[in-house]
Amino acid sequence: MIGPSTSATETSLTADDQQLIETWRSYSSWIWTVEDSNYRGSSPSGEQRAFRKTYVYPDTNIFPGKIPETATIVMAADDYFALYVDGVLRHEADPGHDWSKVMAFNFPLSSAADGSSTGTKSSKLVLGIRVINVDNFAGLKMAGMIHFNDSSTTTFVSGQDDSWLGEKLFQEGWERPDFAWESQWKPAAVCPSNVSRVSWPEEKMQLPQKVLVFGPAEPNVGGLIPPNGADAVTRTVTLASGPIVTVTQPAHATGASVRLSPGQFAGALLGAVALSMLVFKEELARGK
Repeated sequence: MIGPSTSATETSLTADDQQLIETWRSYSSWIWTVEDSNYRGSSPSGEQRAFRKTYVYPDTNIFPGKIPETATIVMAADDYFALYVDGVLRHEADPGHDWSKVMAFNFPLSSAADGSSTGTKSSKLVLGIRVINVDNFAGLKMAGMIHFNDSSTTTFVSGQDDSWLGEKLFQEGWERPDFAWESQWKPAAVCPSNVSRVSWPEEKMQLPQKVLVFGPAEPNVGGLIPPNGADAVTRTVTLASGPIVTVTQPAHATGASVRLSPGQFAGALLGAVALSMLVFKEELARGK
């Protein structure tokens, strides 16, 4: 986790909240990562996937004085999830979560930072969601509303466009706004509506009766840049079942950010996995 999560209070639904719930119900789609075949609402049991959604705020040069103040999120995940907002963990993964329970969250945006050490204000909202599938069907369904200081709002929903990204393998820092590997992620797959109606019947979904309202969070600090004097930085790649592989990369003498191409990183990862499989086979041979 980068930065502490803050406690939340339950409040009654506003008219905007109720509108967003209806938007979630009517217009958002169930999504998942691209699997070996077309996504039909199911995924391997006992595995996790990571998702990112970036919403870019209006350009202040075009809309001077238009400032995002809060964001409301309505979401469901099968089976349970962890939610990050601008790199900060806001909802911890709860294995006891009921997949049919739709949840509503509200967060302040005025104190959101861009993930740099300067703590400057961000030009975007970045949502990171880690979803764990216990068995059978697997999916994520979200709708978001940004509230601005001029009383205007804008909404976005899962499956709306290719800005919803999902991956089976996700590197350390995947939830951060400054995540350098985002361009390598694939757009999430959208479940066909005729399949989702069977997998997640609307009559079984428990719509929110309250919204969890969070306070300000600490700005993000750090990143994948080694401190002065350090000669290496370690990246962790999280596989479907959890973090199992770490790769240590040499850093430049200047202390600048690590420059390792996706191909180089993938080669190092595959080499590490191949080596571990070879050792495992040797241990099996000795045991015979």
